[in-house]
Amino acid sequence: MFRILIQQTVCILLIILSMFFSSFLVLGEDLQQKHSEQPVSSRTPIVLNTVTGQPAKNTSIIQAAFKKLDIPLEIIEHSPERALLNANSGIDDGTFVRVEGMEKKYKNLVRVPESISEFQFYAVTKMDIQIKGWESLAPYSVGIILGAKIVEEKVGDVAFLTKVHRPVQLFDLLEQNRADIIIVDYEVGKKIIHDKKLQGIKFLAPPLEIQPMYLYLHKTQKHLINTIAHAIHELKQEKNITQEHEY
Repeated sequence: MFRILIQQTVCILLIILSMFFSSFLVLGEDLQQKHSEQPVSSRTPIVLNTVTGQPAKNTSIIQAAFKKLDIPLEIIEHSPERALLNANSGIDDGTFVRVEGMEKKYKNLVRVPESISEFQFYAVTKMDIQIKGWESLAPYSVGIILGAKIVEEKVGDVAFLTKVHRPVQLFDLLEQNRADIIIVDYEVGKKIIHDKKLQGIKFLAPPLEIQPMYLYLHKTQKHLINTIAHAIHELKQEKNITQEHEY
């Protein structure tokens, strides 16, 4: 009799356990299905940084590419050096716009191979002088942006070098006669001159350097590289983004 009672108890326990695990499996399947059906827009956005004062067209092409892919995006601004450090450390998911080769120093960054735009680095001054190449900057005091790597590498030995954090500060150097020449991208410089209503400032042609500019992602996001590159390429081919048109 006692043995029969134990057998009945064991059977009841097995039935209860079976019902419990069946309910758990169904719940897991429901959660998995809900997650797979979750719209992309409700997921954590990709956080990209860029330099304060970036031309709107560069931000626009990034926004358009991510919208095309239905990937939520947040863009924040930093100084050039801070932008690189944050992207390389993974604080942010990536950085734009940057010249080719950043991955040589910043080992955690991976370049999206389709260029966003082209930067034209000009010598800008109030003086009546001529400049032919980087080496001709040597006799002058020069202002550059800290973290603008191509400029830092090319500027060479000059009479006096001042590094600032933001493009607008370069023009403060000129206005305060603390630099003979500043180095800045043409579009960035033109916007600052317009916004500040500056007078008597000249871009010395030809440009010192012309470089295609790129988006870099932290290596944890490298699975997005090909799809983003394709989206940027398509946008450029469709002529949805040009120098004259902004989203």
